[in-house]
Amino acid sequence: MNKYNTFLILFTIVFFLGCEYDKDDIYQMDITPLEEISIDINLDGLENGETLYIYRKTKISYHANLKGKTFLKYEIKLGDKDLYLPENEILYFDPWDYRGVDELSLTIHVELKTGTNSIAEHLGLEKYIGSFKYKIKFIHNADLSLKFENTITQDQTLRVSWKPIDLQQLQVSKYEVYKYNGWTEELLATITDTASPFFIDKSHVLGKQDYLILTYFENDKIEKLWDYHTVQIEYPSEGLDSEPIGLNKMKVWWDKHIYDCYYALELEDGTIIDCKDKTEVEINHTYNFPISREIKLHIYPVSYTGNLSSTAYSTQLLQSARVKDVYLLGEMTYDIKHKELYIKDQYKLFALDLSTMTATPNRYADIGYDWDWSRQYMYYSEYHEKLFYITRDYKINIYDRNLKVQSYINWGETTLNNLSVLHVRDDGKLIFGYTDPNGHWTNVYNLTNNRLMYREGPDNLLNYAKRTMSKDGTYLCVSDDIYSFNNVEMYKVNNLSLYPVYYEDCTFSKVDDEELYIMEKGQFYRMNVLTKSKTPYIEGQFIAEDPFTGNIAYIKGENTLIVLNSEMNKEIYSISVSRTWNLGLFNNILTTGKDGPLYYLDLKPYIK
Repeated sequence: MNKYNTFLILFTIVFFLGCEYDKDDIYQMDITPLEEISIDINLDGLENGETLYIYRKTKISYHANLKGKTFLKYEIKLGDKDLYLPENEILYFDPWDYRGVDELSLTIHVELKTGTNSIAEHLGLEKYIGSFKYKIKFIHNADLSLKFENTITQDQTLRVSWKPIDLQQLQVSKYEVYKYNGWTEELLATITDTASPFFIDKSHVLGKQDYLILTYFENDKIEKLWDYHTVQIEYPSEGLDSEPIGLNKMKVWWDKHIYDCYYALELEDGTIIDCKDKTEVEINHTYNFPISREIKLHIYPVSYTGNLSSTAYSTQLLQSARVKDVYLLGEMTYDIKHKELYIKDQYKLFALDLSTMTATPNRYADIGYDWDWSRQYMYYSEYHEKLFYITRDYKINIYDRNLKVQSYINWGETTLNNLSVLHVRDDGKLIFGYTDPNGHWTNVYNLTNNRLMYREGPDNLLNYAKRTMSKDGTYLCVSDDIYSFNNVEMYKVNNLSLYPVYYEDCTFSKVDDEELYIMEKGQFYRMNVLTKSKTPYIEGQFIAEDPFTGNIAYIKGENTLIVLNSEMNKEIYSISVSRTWNLGLFNNILTTGKDGPLYYLDLKPYIK
């Protein structure tokens, strides 16, 4: 050991031996025992490690309980981004700020002084540490709209309901419902039962009504949601019917609306008839069959007290009773025994019950769009109880009463100009008349085997000459030309015998085999074609003979339809008509015919 090391050791020993321990209180510091505490972070009530769902800009409550300690370090990170410490204990998260990001971690790290004043605390080795980690899920493009359902209550008022929005960690506090017309809002209801929300609106019974529904959330965690809902209430456009009461009055009735309401009729001249809760009224109005005029049916709330002309209305056709959902194409044929009509509309054949004027259930045939209205020919044979219908594929389909095809006659392809006759005799012969470029032909078929028996023709009359057949299928009457009407000839089928009958126009009776209605010079009469006996002349235009009753309809003057009894010696009913063509009479039911809606008027209550 050299002399320097020896000197250093001796100096150190003498220095410590010369020091005295000072016990004065000013030279002492108390050490506070270390407390057992935990740092509490309340992030919107979530537990550490849970997930927070963000649907749109959301206000999140935040509170840190530091137990009175001073913090050494306090940081909040969303992903790798530092967030500012919330001074008002509120954090805001908006999915728009994190477009393209579905999930981030929210980390809160807190370090607190222990307060022990120990050397370890001063050296930073003694401290309280709290670390919290949450998942933040951003739900982009979330559908927050309400799904509405419109129903009708037992007292026939509008009820609108919806299922509550199912959003995690969000609770609805209330809904506000406003009636909205585009520029003003009227509070209708405030809903606090958020478990099964709905509102009732007794004032909306027809037309369009917009509603604004505001959804509020507890603690205003997100801004209120705005939903618009439109309720469109319709009334059937063909919900109104009418019938005459004499010539200057008519009864009008309509279907009861599905909502509790009152009614008012507004006529063409602006006259308003307040009907209250009645669905049938009598009005002064000239009835012309078939009537078809626009009329306004106002439908308004029971509590309404304002001007009726300002209320919602449904434009209706003031029209004759009609077979609904039928657009008639072509001729009709009839079944006297069962009191039915067979009808062709646009896409099907069906049977119509004359007692109810409705289609008989399960008796129809789908045939698609077939021919045009001027070429619809069909015939029902009561003797054979079969319907015969000419199709566009050069066949005559044969249906049973249930309109199931039993067989068909193939009459052969030809260049068809016009159809004229379709008739079935009790002896099993079917007579079919048509014109082609060579003239008019009359084919006779045997229904035993559906084969052609013989043909007659071509006759020397024009293609569009009018032809009519007697009820028993024995005689065929042919008018020379629909423009000149200067000659009528009658043939006996299967004989080619010619019976000249020189009159303008004619049509065979549907009731008597040998009776023929003759029309000439603005008048008509009925004549037996064999005996030539005839009834007195009737001035007017012959329209139809009722095959069920034998009554006769004709036009007198310009627009008055007269119904005569079968003996043609008594007027039993009269009515104004809006047209003098395509009218029919079946079992004392006046109908339109051939094309368009099938209007009807049951004359039985009015027959004298």
